[in-house]
Amino acid sequence: MDSAKPTAKLTLIGKQYTMAFDFNAMAIIQEETGKNPFSEEIWNNLGPIEVIAMLYGFLNTYHPEMTKDWLRKNIHIGNMKDIIESMQEAWEKSIPDAEDDGEKKINPSSPGKNSGQ
Repeated sequence: MDSAKPTAKLTLIGKQYTMAFDFNAMAIIQEETGKNPFSEEIWNNLGPIEVIAMLYGFLNTYHPEMTKDWLRKNIHIGNMKDIIESMQEAWEKSIPDAEDDGEKKINPSSPGKNSGQ
């Protein structure tokens, strides 16, 4: 694994997991939802299918043993805030800043936030 890959941590059912928003996660999210993982649409219209698909994608690089079935059975309203915040952290850490040493970089708007803000 690339130790320089930006990650975020999430604790589910007493165990800590490492999440990454890499191209593996992006491909899984797009395959599972049919939505572009760079678009705000996926963040602004989160339903159970999107949450499962996104979390499955974010966890897959470091936890390939994780299944969507296990996630469906262990995600509930009580842990949704932590899950969404951890996915947002992994997403934000993986996206380069708009300007770095005067050079323009990719910076899609933050998940769940209006691009006009």
